[in-house]
Amino acid sequence: MLKTTILIAVFLTGRCIAMAQLPFYHSVHFTNENGLPQNSIKALEFDIRGYLWMATEMGVVRFDGSQFKWYDKSLYPQLGSNRIAMLRTATDAVVYFTTDDNRYYKISADGKLNDIVPRPGLESWMENGATGFAFQVYDSIEAKITAGELDAALLPDAMSLRRSLVNSMLRTGDRYYYFTAGMEMITTDTALRSFRKVKFRGIQPAASKQACSLLQDDENLYLRDGQMLYRIIIDREDQVSLQPFLKIGDIPGITSLALTAGQDVIVLGTLSDGLYVFTKQYFITHLLDDLEANVFYAVAPYHKNGFISKKAAFDNGKVIPLKDNFTSEALLRTRDGHYWLNRWQSRSNAGLVELDGNLQQTRFVSSPDLRVTCMQQFRDGSIWLSAQNEYIGRLDQDYIQWSKLPGGIPKNFQLATFIETASGDVWLAGGRGVYIMKAGSGAIAPVAGLDSVTVRAMVEDSHGTIWLGSYGSGFFAWRKGKLTRMPLDKQQYLLTAHQFIEDSKGNYWIPTNRGLFCVHIDDLYHYLDDARFPLYYHYFDNTSGFLSNEFNGGCTPAGCRLEDGSIVLPSIRGAVQFRPEEVPVYLSRNPIYIDAITIGNRQFSVPAGNTLQFDRKAGFLEITISSPFFGNQDNNHIEYQLEGISPEWRALPRDQKLTFNELSAGSYTLRLRKRAGFGKDNLIQTSMAITVPPFFHETISFKLIIAAILILATIAFARVRMQYLINQKKRLEKEIRQRTVTQTELIGSLEQTVNALESSQDQIRQDAQFRQQLAMIIAHDLQSPLRFLSQTTAWLEAQYGVNRNQDFSGLLREISKSTQANHVFIEDIGYWIRSMGSDFTVNTKLFPLQELLVEIADFFAPLAREKNNRIIVAGPPDIKVNTDRQLLRVILRNMVDNANKFTAQGQIVIEAQAEANTCTLIVTDNGSGIKPALLLELQQRVTQSAPVDTHFSARGNGFRFITAFARRLNLQLKLSSRQGAGATIALQGLACVVTTEEQSVEIKPIHHEQYTTG
Repeated sequence: MLKTTILIAVFLTGRCIAMAQLPFYHSVHFTNENGLPQNSIKALEFDIRGYLWMATEMGVVRFDGSQFKWYDKSLYPQLGSNRIAMLRTATDAVVYFTTDDNRYYKISADGKLNDIVPRPGLESWMENGATGFAFQVYDSIEAKITAGELDAALLPDAMSLRRSLVNSMLRTGDRYYYFTAGMEMITTDTALRSFRKVKFRGIQPAASKQACSLLQDDENLYLRDGQMLYRIIIDREDQVSLQPFLKIGDIPGITSLALTAGQDVIVLGTLSDGLYVFTKQYFITHLLDDLEANVFYAVAPYHKNGFISKKAAFDNGKVIPLKDNFTSEALLRTRDGHYWLNRWQSRSNAGLVELDGNLQQTRFVSSPDLRVTCMQQFRDGSIWLSAQNEYIGRLDQDYIQWSKLPGGIPKNFQLATFIETASGDVWLAGGRGVYIMKAGSGAIAPVAGLDSVTVRAMVEDSHGTIWLGSYGSGFFAWRKGKLTRMPLDKQQYLLTAHQFIEDSKGNYWIPTNRGLFCVHIDDLYHYLDDARFPLYYHYFDNTSGFLSNEFNGGCTPAGCRLEDGSIVLPSIRGAVQFRPEEVPVYLSRNPIYIDAITIGNRQFSVPAGNTLQFDRKAGFLEITISSPFFGNQDNNHIEYQLEGISPEWRALPRDQKLTFNELSAGSYTLRLRKRAGFGKDNLIQTSMAITVPPFFHETISFKLIIAAILILATIAFARVRMQYLINQKKRLEKEIRQRTVTQTELIGSLEQTVNALESSQDQIRQDAQFRQQLAMIIAHDLQSPLRFLSQTTAWLEAQYGVNRNQDFSGLLREISKSTQANHVFIEDIGYWIRSMGSDFTVNTKLFPLQELLVEIADFFAPLAREKNNRIIVAGPPDIKVNTDRQLLRVILRNMVDNANKFTAQGQIVIEAQAEANTCTLIVTDNGSGIKPALLLELQQRVTQSAPVDTHFSARGNGFRFITAFARRLNLQLKLSSRQGAGATIALQGLACVVTTEEQSVEIKPIHHEQYTTG
C-alpha cells in the first residue's frame, strides 16, 4: 500500500492534535569539537546587531552564525575568572557580564573588553535577566516553612535547583513560577506573601522530574516537558495554557533559550551538551512506502493542491496509486484536465495512456517500444510528443503520426524537449543544440551559440523571452534575437538548471543538482540590460526541508505550480512541495563589521574612523571580517576589493580572514560588500583606509640623496671617460694605419683565391660532364653484347630442344632469362641517364597503342608462365597515342614486371581506357599487394615534384624508371592496393585518338593462347 510521509527535521508525537500543526525545524549541534570552548552554557542572548552571546565556564562566547569568537583569560588577561555568572546585552550593542568572583566587565561595540565598576541600577538590571534569584527565593520560602508560616508542600523542588539552577524558576513582572517536589506548579508574588497552585487549561504536563524545566526569553515563558517545549500563556495568575512550540527530542539539561526577531531561528543552551540552533523549515517532502519508487521525475498538477507522478497521485494527504507501469520522462496534463502517460510493459506492449480527472483510463494508443521524452499540447489543442529513436509526432485519435527529421538538423540529433512559443514557432532542444521551426514555413534555423550545449528545459515568459536550462553549461536567455548566458552563482551550482517556475511574487525557482535557487525576474532583466548588474541568487539546500540537494531534470515537466500557488519539484529522494508566498527569503541585512586586526602576533582594536596605519616591520596584516547571519551561509556572500592592488572583487574566505603579507608603501582602501537581497542598489558596504608608510630607502629624501650622488658620480665619470676616449683615439689612428697596409695585402690574396676557385669550378663541371658521358658509354657498350648473349642463348635453347636434356635446357633458359633482364635493365638505364641530361628531348609521335601492349605481353609471357600467371590485354583495339614510344615502353615494361614479381598463380591485366582525347593505362594484378607502409612511401614519392627520384627501396629500380619517365612525359601516376588482394597502377594523361567506336568495357584477353599460362 502506498502512503505519503512528510519529512521534518524534528520528531512529532501524537500526544495531541495541536502538535501536528507545529512548524518543522532543522537543527545544528555545536560543542567544544566544532567551535565552543566548552559545553556548559548558562545564559545566551542576541544583541541589537544580530550576534549571539553566551556565558560559559570558559569565558564569554560570541557567535555570528558561522564563526565563534572567545573572550577568555588567555586572550584578555584582565579577566579575573573564566566562569561567567551573568550576561546581558544592551541596546547600544554593549555586552555586560560578571564572573564568579563577582567582578563586572563590559565588551564595547568595537570589541574592547574592560572591567567596570557597576553604576547604579546595573546590578538589578543584570539580576533581572539572571537566574541567581532562585536560590534566594528557595532560602526565603524554606525559612517561612521553618517558622511555620507556610506549608512544606510549597517548597521549590530542591532536586531541580541542584540539577540546574538556571531552569528551575521563572520570574515575570512581579511574580515567580516554580515546581514543587510533587511536580505541582506554584506561583507567588515577589514579596512571597501569596502562594497559589497553577491550573493548566487544555494540555497537561506529564509531570516528569527527569525532563521538566522552566525557561525564559525576555517576557516569554516556556515549559520543557519531556521531548516537547511549550510556550506558557498566562490566562490569569493561577491559570496557564500550554502552546506547543518546539519538538526538542532528548536534548539534556536545557538552561537557556533565545529567538531571532522573526522567531525563525531558535537557539538552546544546555548544561553540558553545548548549543543547539533550530532553523524553521518551509519545505516538505512526499515519499512512498516503496523505497525504490522515491526517485521522482515528471510531475503535473492534480486537483487544487495535489500532483501526479508516474507511480501515484498525491491529493491532500491521500495517495492514489497508479496501477500501470509508466515511464518517468514525460507526463502531460491537457486543458480538459486529462492526463497522458507513456505505458511501457514490454517492447510489444507500449504506447500512450489517457486518464481522466479521476485517473480512469479512457484511451490507449499502442506504439511498440515507445519511450517518450517530451509531451506538449499546442495552442490549437493538438498533442505532440518526442521519443527515443524518433523525431516528433502528432497524436491523431488512435495512432501517432511521426515526422521525418528535416534538413538542417543533424541526423544524430535526439530531441529532448520542445515548446510552442506565442508566435507559433516551435523550439526544439536536445544534446546537439537548439533549433527553431518557423511557424507556417516550417523552416529550420539553429540557435547560434548552443550547438554544443545540452538544453533540457525551456520556458517562454510573458515578455516573449525564452529561458533555457542546460546540463553542465548554465542557463541562457533568448531575448529579441540575442542569446545571453546568465552568470552563475558563486558555487557554480547553476551549471545544471532543470526548470524555471514562476511564483506570484515575480520570482523564478530554479532546481539544480546541488540545491534550489530563487531569483527575482526583474533582476534577470536588469542584467540583460546591463551586464554590470550584480545578480542575487537566493539558495536553499536540504536544511530547508528536503531530503536531498539533487533535484531531477531531463524530464517534462521537471516541476509544476499548483492551483493553490504551491510548487512541486521532483528529486532523487521524494517530491518536494512548498508555498513560495510563505517561504521567507532570509536575507543578510546585518552590516559588515571589521572585527579584529592582527599585525604580526599582536591583535589590535579597529581604529577610529576605520583608518589603519600598517607598519610592515611588525609582520603580516590580518583583518577579520564578521556579519552576523543565522540563515544559510551561502546567502551571506561577502566580497572584498583592495583598491590600489586590484579592481577585482573576490569572495571572502570561509574563515572570514584576509591576510596581506607584502604590501608596498602607499595608500589602499579595503572595500567590503554583500547583497542584501533582490533589486537594484541593494548592497551593504563598508571600507577601511590602509596606509603603509615607506621604509627610509623608499622616502623622497633617500631618493634625493641617491640622485645627488649619482649626479656627482656621473660628472666624475664623464671627465675620466673623456680623457680615456682621447687616448683611445690616438691609439686607434695608429692601429688604422697599420691595418690599412695589412688590408691591401689581404685584398690581393683574396683576388688570387677567387681566380683559383673559378678555375676549380670549371674543372668540376667538366668532371660531371665526363661522368655522364662515361655512364652513357657504358650503357651503350653493354647493350650490344648483352643483346647478342640474349639472342644466342635463346637460339641455343630452341635448337637444343626441351626433351633431350632437361637440366641443360633449364640452364639455358635461366641464362636466356638473366641476359634478357640485364639487357632490358641496361637499356632502361641508358634512357634514364639520358633523360636526366639537360640536352634530352622527348621524341613524340603518333603510334598504335595495341601494338605496344601486345609487345609487352609477348615479352613477359615466358616470365609469367614461370609463375603460373596469366597476362590479359584489354580495352579498345584502335587507340593511337601521341607520345614517346620508347619511354612509354620502359614505363609499361616496369609496371608489368612489378606486377609479375608479386603475383603467383594469378592474372595480370593490362587495360587501356579512352575518354575524349585522353587515355589511361592500367596494370592490375591479384597478387600479394603492397604493404600499407610501403604504399604510403610510394604514393609520397609519386607526388614529389623533384624531377629525379633518388631514394627508394621498395619494389626495385623499376619504380625509379616509372616515376622518372612519367614526369618526362607529363603523365600522372595513381597507386592503390589492398594487402593480399593485389595492386593497381594507373598512368593517366596520354594524348590519344580513337579511330573506331569503343568496344565493350569488359576486360577480354587478347591472344589468349599466347599470353595465358596454366
